[in-house]
Amino acid sequence: MTVLKYYKKKLYKSNLGLSGMHDHYWTVPTSIDPDTFYTKMVHGQNRVVHVHIDKTTNKKYNLTTAREKNKEYRIYNANNYFDDKGADLFDEIIVEKVKVDEKIQYLIDIIKHGSNPKDNEKKGKQYRLKNVKSFDPKSRGYRSGQSRRAEDLVTKAEIYKVSFSIEGNQYVYVGQDSHCAGIENYFGSSLVMWHYENIFGKKIFNKEIVETVEHIKQSDLNKIERTHIDFAIHESNKNNWYSLNYTGKGRIFT
Repeated sequence: MTVLKYYKKKLYKSNLGLSGMHDHYWTVPTSIDPDTFYTKMVHGQNRVVHVHIDKTTNKKYNLTTAREKNKEYRIYNANNYFDDKGADLFDEIIVEKVKVDEKIQYLIDIIKHGSNPKDNEKKGKQYRLKNVKSFDPKSRGYRSGQSRRAEDLVTKAEIYKVSFSIEGNQYVYVGQDSHCAGIENYFGSSLVMWHYENIFGKKIFNKEIVETVEHIKQSDLNKIERTHIDFAIHESNKNNWYSLNYTGKGRIFT
């Protein structure tokens, strides 16, 4: 194996999806000449997928490269890698371009800042979940599937149900989350849900993950979500609850 080139990139809030955007990415330094390190592109061309292999686990990650309007060369779709490695603020990504048996490969590693890697992994994931906004106009359409095309492939998603009670009334909301925030954060893309959280705090919510799916088309994910929504509406219908999955009416009557 011959190392041809390599670069390092420190991670900040914007890279980890903590600054209001849903993207998980990093920028390739111009000093490495991204057009020769990866693929020469200009803004407007189709994005290209380059397989990156983790040096520790040998796991392969399909990362997307793109040239932006500001001429930055970015690596996108890094959320799975960041989660697997417990990426945290100020960690450094190292990418090596190597030649193995006359074939080009990209090896990837991450330098953690701290003495205990396991603590760092736990800290990194908890930090990101803690700082994810429950209502983010820029990202809610993405994580709820509204801004995706039907044929887009979703790596992983959670179907969740949130129930809560206000002034003696029981409310139920079902949704999908491709960020997979778990039960402690993100209670829906609906402005209504954000309103209740903003007024009463997230302590009122009881969130459960009813199904987790992987490697699925957005259209199929929507069908699964619809099944759980229909069941929740039926449940509301039977128990005289309020369904917040609006279908023209906020209340589902018997």
